[in-house]
Amino acid sequence: MLIDLQHLNTESHEWEPVATFRYSHMAVEAAMAFSKWDQRTYRVLDKRFPDEGLEVTIITNGKVAT
Repeated sequence: MLIDLQHLNTESHEWEPVATFRYSHMAVEAAMAFSKWDQRTYRVLDKRFPDEGLEVTIITNGKVAT
């Protein structure tokens, strides 16, 4: 499982792990639900294809920002 879900700690300004997923769409959907619920910023790191680089998706207020 190479897809990590993290949230931004507002006090330390560091990303903290939340969960690891097998499928990226599930991680993004979870991040959208969590972000809408607790108003935090989340990111999904997709490391499945190392030749193409790391894919980062940022979710804020329940919506995909990047």
